[in-house]
Amino acid sequence: MRTDLLITQTLVYFNNFLEEEFRIPIYQIELLKDDTGIMEFVTHTENMTQEQAHSYFLKFGVLMCFIKLFGIGDIHYENIIATVQGPVIVDLECALNPIIIKTESIKDTCIGMIKDCFQLGKIKNATFTVEKQFHPLTHWKADIVKGFLTAARCFEDNQDDFVQHYFNLFQEPLFCRIVPMETGDFYTLIYRMIYSNKEIIEHMLQTILSNISKFLKLIWNIEENFIDKGVIWQSVYENLFYGNIPFLQLSINIVDGHAYYIFYINGEPFVQTIKRPLAALEIEFRNQINWLNSSNAKDSITSLIG
Repeated sequence: MRTDLLITQTLVYFNNFLEEEFRIPIYQIELLKDDTGIMEFVTHTENMTQEQAHSYFLKFGVLMCFIKLFGIGDIHYENIIATVQGPVIVDLECALNPIIIKTESIKDTCIGMIKDCFQLGKIKNATFTVEKQFHPLTHWKADIVKGFLTAARCFEDNQDDFVQHYFNLFQEPLFCRIVPMETGDFYTLIYRMIYSNKEIIEHMLQTILSNISKFLKLIWNIEENFIDKGVIWQSVYENLFYGNIPFLQLSINIVDGHAYYIFYINGEPFVQTIKRPLAALEIEFRNQINWLNSSNAKDSITSLIG
């Protein structure tokens, strides 16, 4: 929940640089002393007027730009809640993912799920009707793109401020969740294991282990000999027994001009600590701000909308 609070506070900070019509609504989070917390309940709006919808999708575009820059994953139709004040983003445990931040594409998020729900006329947290009728996301393309470009210019015009704020997020150890395989693929393996013999089950366990290894190699260039496969194997096996997805986390902590990355699975470290100079992180973050203001970024968000 601490990550949720930090990203929400970052949205508050971001709003200070925006005109009123582009500001993202914020919900309240309070951390308690017993390592728990309280979140404000957000009420979903199922129907809006034309005027409310135009305002909503301007802010939706702003939020898409924010999501990209601050590496927020797991964006689907339950984690954005439609309100008349604008889109409210929740469940931010997958924020600050380095691969989303440095990849020059908007397609790293799961916005396609939201697009499909609008297209199919399904009421979810992220969708709503306008005067009792569903419209595809393409109907609001102009508003979304305008909001996105407005946010991108804001980040560029205040680049030094946002770089400093980005580093301030890591002044204390911070955990973000990473997901090495699609949820649907995982549960497909679970279903198959129910009807499989021991050899097939071990093969599936090896498949999951291989996916995690490839994921770490692709994103953080971690070689297999730095990975404690025994810890992964035990955790994955226990999770599969109960039908749960292994809980992978990345801890990021800044000390003496370097960022230290530690990977955990179900609370157990399984990769040697990675050390990177802050200069490398700053370059990646500034490059992303510059990319968000490029024609390629505009083409990417436009293509995603359809």
